[in-house]
Order: sequence, then C-alpha cells, then structure tokens
Amino acid sequence: MRPPSLLLLLTLLVAGCAGAGSHPVRTASQKAALRAIETVCPIDRTNASGPHRAALRAIGSGRKSATRTIEPEYDGDLNLWKTVEVESHTTTTLYWKDASATKPAGSKIVTTTGEGSNYTDTYEETFTAGPLKGMHRVGTQTFFETGWTAHEVITYRDGSTEVSNENGDDDGNSSSTRETTDKDGFKFAATYTYRADRTSTRIVEIDAFKATFNANADGFTGAGSVVATDPRESATFEAVYNDEGQWLRTVTVHYADGTVETFGPEAIAHAT
Repeated sequence: MRPPSLLLLLTLLVAGCAGAGSHPVRTASQKAALRAIETVCPIDRTNASGPHRAALRAIGSGRKSATRTIEPEYDGDLNLWKTVEVESHTTTTLYWKDASATKPAGSKIVTTTGEGSNYTDTYEETFTAGPLKGMHRVGTQTFFETGWTAHEVITYRDGSTEVSNENGDDDGNSSSTRETTDKDGFKFAATYTYRADRTSTRIVEIDAFKATFNANADGFTGAGSVVATDPRESATFEAVYNDEGQWLRTVTVHYADGTVETFGPEAIAHAT
C-alpha cells in the first residue's frame, strides 16, 4: 500500500469539496469544470498549509556527536518497529516487522554536512515490508540563515513516481511543486505558494485543464478559475470558508455558458 500521495489526496478532495446543489441537469462540460474545481478547492484546509521548516528539520536530526542505540519502538503510522543509531553526522533508522527486531522491513539513512545554521541533510529510505512495502525515497534538504530548500524523489512499488521541490524563508513565504506520474505514464502537476501576507495560490495542471485557486489574506475567502483545453469546460468560481479558514462553506461556480450555481460543502461530488 502506497502512502498518501497527491493523487490520493485529490481523490479524497473529490469525495467532498462542496454541497447540495439544485441544478436539475448538468452538461458534460459543466461536470468537467466541477471536477477540475474540486482539485484545488479542499473542503478541509486544516492540513492544506505550506511546508513548515521545523517539520523538515525533524527528518534530518543527524547532527549528533555521540553514538547511541534506541531500543525497538513501535511506529503506528508505519505499522512497523524501528531502531535508531546515531553516529557523528549519520543517523540510521532500521525498520522491523517484529518487536524483537529480527525481521527486517527497511531502512532510512540521513547524512548531514555543514555546521551551525547552514547545513544539508541527504537521505535515502527503503521499505521491504509494511504498508509502504516497495517504496524508495531519496532527497536533500538544505537549511541556511534565512530559509531552506528541499528536493525529493519517491518511487512506489507499482512503478509510479513523485518528484517534489520546496523552498521557503523565515518570513513565512514558501512554495512547493510536485509532479506525479502513475504506472501508466499519466502525469499530474501541482504547485502551492504561501506568502507572508497570508495569501496563497494553488495550481493543479493536467493535459485537460489548469485549475487555480487564490486565497485572500483574510483566510476564509478566495477565487479561482479553470482553463480547459475544451473552452466549454472552463469556469470561474468563488469560495468561502468558515471564520477559522478551515472548513468550506460555499462555492459559487460561473460556467462558460453563463450558468451560475452555488454549492454547500457536500454537493460537487454528487453533481459530477
């Protein structure tokens, strides 16, 4: 079983990015526009924030001078046991299928170069058992005085891949790009930009369309567009979230044919 990928995330969003529409009959073009909007309009934005520097630092943690071994501990997310050894600037995590650490399930090696606030973590991770069996991940994360950059390539058991690049600064600006290629060669690209003024932009692009959503600085309103290969499938839309900016309240869609519909947080999936 592969980890939650961007394609899986977008599938989950399709299952819930709007509400109870009242349009009696929708054309195929209108349904295509709604499906595109779903990819950039998350019903729950709780986890739709930009990359966080502290979270990235936690992956590295190879900057230790002492050598130590941690007794096997259970990782509920991986459904595996793990042991960790730290020596100089290298951290080695070994995954196990059992609590006694006799049945190997993969490994992760993180090597750190540089000193102080300027350093680079290079990592490689492989799983031979558990829910991520067959996954191979390599990447680098570089930290400096005022920001960070990251690059990662993930290959899954079925041959599909994800390539991502991220960067950010200590002022609160960050951006990430991710391109997913499934086992059949279908490509899906997404870009997320988060700014210090609290505005953000999400862009999803495939062969058939490019969908964009711009969130305002108030944290709970925004607008976007769908530019489709077939002009009849293009649209613009406005979205309103709750006061905390987490849960979608309404999406108003302006179709290319001039029709306008407003959906609550359960209906677009049913409308398509």
